[in-house]
Amino acid sequence: MRVQAVVQARMTSSRLPGKVLRPLDGKPMLLFLLERIARCSTLSGVVVATSEQREDDAVAEECRKAGVSCFRGDLSDVAARFAGALGRYPADAFVRVNADSPLLDPALIDQGVALYRSADADLVSNVFPRSFPPGQSVEVIRTDTFLTTLDDMSNDVREHVTLHFYRNASRFRIRNFTALRPYGGLHMAVDTEADWGRFSSCVAAMERSHWHYGLEELAALWPGARAGEAS
Repeated sequence: MRVQAVVQARMTSSRLPGKVLRPLDGKPMLLFLLERIARCSTLSGVVVATSEQREDDAVAEECRKAGVSCFRGDLSDVAARFAGALGRYPADAFVRVNADSPLLDPALIDQGVALYRSADADLVSNVFPRSFPPGQSVEVIRTDTFLTTLDDMSNDVREHVTLHFYRNASRFRIRNFTALRPYGGLHMAVDTEADWGRFSSCVAAMERSHWHYGLEELAALWPGARAGEAS
């Protein structure tokens, strides 16, 4: 069974434009995520799905330099972009990853893929309901189910790729895995300038390469956690 990661990435974020390639210590944010995905033991590959817009030429170039496959498609219809990526780079299932999650724990991806391999599921998720912090989201989707469902997706959910499954949960086989403890208000996705500051502070506090830090170690270093937000 071939399972690959598909990373959605674009430069035109409304709240923090250019964040996916914003450098930290000379390294673009996207590369942090790609380096962590490369440590997964359950994946057969990774594809970055970006748009055909001129602004995303830089994303495609960064993928070329990193030796990572890249597919370019519709900017706003992310579901169609994923379908195009899966057409060019086929897989039995895929892990949907957002580029705003630079410190996603590879162990969570492996946990989700392992559950998918053992379960007869259309979707394995850790956000239905959410118990892990934003920035640590994992969704493993059966490719055939996704492609056959594509035409049923209304325009308002196509940007979110998996929202249609959750809104129609009774029609699909969904398995969720949960965190072993609560994380309070911890937010590890990079959506705003304040999020970038917390991400930067966490990386600055590391004494080893970032990919050696799993969720628990990240939570201990995260500025909000030190302030008592995580419980």
